[in-house]
Amino acid sequence: FVPGPDSSLKIGDDDDDDNGEGALVLSSAASTASTAWTPTPTTLSPTTTHLREPLTIGKHYRAVNYNLWVYWKMVHGGGPCISRKQKDITSAPACGTNAEARSRLQRFGRVCVAKNRRLARYWQHLSKTAPGVREVLLEYEEKRLKKRAEEAISASKSERTKSRLRDAARYTQRTWRAKKQYAFNDDNVRVQKHAQEVFATADGEVEHAAPGAPFVVEEGEAVVKLGNAERYDVKFTDADGPTLPVTLKKHSCSELTFIQVVDKRFKRDPSVKEDSVLLVVQNYPVSSLTHLQAMSRLTSARWPVSLRFERPLEEKDVVPFREIVDVHLAHQSDERRERDDLARLQAEYRDIDVDDDNARKDKTADVKRQEDQNDQHARQRDDFKLQLMKRLLHMGVPLRKFGRKGKPHETKLYLNETLVFWEIKHAQAKKDEAKHLSLKYDLTKGLHLYELKYVRVGKVSPVFNARLNKSADPDRSFTIFAGK
Repeated sequence: FVPGPDSSLKIGDDDDDDNGEGALVLSSAASTASTAWTPTPTTLSPTTTHLREPLTIGKHYRAVNYNLWVYWKMVHGGGPCISRKQKDITSAPACGTNAEARSRLQRFGRVCVAKNRRLARYWQHLSKTAPGVREVLLEYEEKRLKKRAEEAISASKSERTKSRLRDAARYTQRTWRAKKQYAFNDDNVRVQKHAQEVFATADGEVEHAAPGAPFVVEEGEAVVKLGNAERYDVKFTDADGPTLPVTLKKHSCSELTFIQVVDKRFKRDPSVKEDSVLLVVQNYPVSSLTHLQAMSRLTSARWPVSLRFERPLEEKDVVPFREIVDVHLAHQSDERRERDDLARLQAEYRDIDVDDDNARKDKTADVKRQEDQNDQHARQRDDFKLQLMKRLLHMGVPLRKFGRKGKPHETKLYLNETLVFWEIKHAQAKKDEAKHLSLKYDLTKGLHLYELKYVRVGKVSPVFNARLNKSADPDRSFTIFAGK
């Protein structure tokens, strides 16, 4: 059965044919027994050649969708489906997007599964019949089992080592707490800390110790020790209220809270200065908390309010960079003198007679004593210069920053216990435009010290190779490499 020319296209059309994509199947519209798909010459005689008529839709074949083709094939039988992008049989081959695509994928999957099963049966048969295969498989299985056993043993040893280290660390912490008269374990610390937070939230005030229990606080450890000589305490009373006479603000590149503005009417304590960093609220450390957490504790505190700040360093509090260089040069001369003394003692040791054991022992002790003294002095000198440089960086060191874009610009580099940061470009101009902006804490960018990879002295960065940056002195240049 073949539908007529008026109904074949309607029966075969569906939604997928709107965009020109669908399945084409070939069916004869005439009663002839064969139809040619491409025009080919037919030789009638040695001298006469005729071309068959080109294939025309509606005359030689019909375009139907894949579902109709499957139905006709089930009823009448037939050959494979011929799929094209368009209804013209000469268009490019294509695959339908619905039933035909699913059918092809299923057939392809079945072929792959059948091939894998055939290969599995083949190798199974080969392992049972081919000579030497079972010995190879046995050797492979022994190696695999041995490797699994070694990995299990290694994992067990590692877990036992970690367990012993955890026990040792816990024992050390408990011993230290026992010396400090802390008679509670790790679990109780967390429980008491949580209880403090719950009661503080219920009472609407800051955390405080429960009766008969120690006060549990959380405080981060400083990466760089800068000392605490510049810390001061302030107690604000009701007379200073109803609000604090200082304006607190968040650092632009960290969670530090600093004093942005001090009220002019607050003249009782001249030590309160702008750019002072908030450290403690009502005997509770807040330096490791976020700015919002610190302000929340401050808001819930009751009068009088006790705060601890760290004031900014001034020029009189630090040693200038030139004097640090002079100290370094003086230390170099001391090191040369100590090396000369050590060389003299070593020469005297070599001049002693080989048979004089007592003299050699005495001189050996002198050489050893001089070496230890030199090492101790070298460490002390390095530590002294390091402390001077850290305080100078804490106040801020002016330098020229060479960026990847734009021209080099003047800036100032700062260092605190957990952060290294610097002033942004045109910071002074922005401060002049807006009142009460802090150059150190409002107009800076920075990164955490744990993000530092290393610092290289000299012009090692590709940034220094730019045309505008070649004038930088290599002996006074350095590059900070960082990454999260």
